[in-house]
Amino acid sequence: MWKTFAVYSGAMFQFAACMVVFGYLGHLMSNHVHHMWPTIVGVVFGVVVGSTGLAFLAKQILGDKR
Repeated sequence: MWKTFAVYSGAMFQFAACMVVFGYLGHLMSNHVHHMWPTIVGVVFGVVVGSTGLAFLAKQILGDKR
């Protein structure tokens, strides 16, 4: 039970960290170019990267070898 909890909490931390890091990088770029769109792009890219990590973990747990 604790191993499953650790795996899923680590995966969710990775997802959140991707959103925060890429959102922050987008925010830094937004300050540089004086537009809001780089922040939004950074957060969306963070969601995509985090989702990819979750999908990889789900495939690994379910045993899909493709």
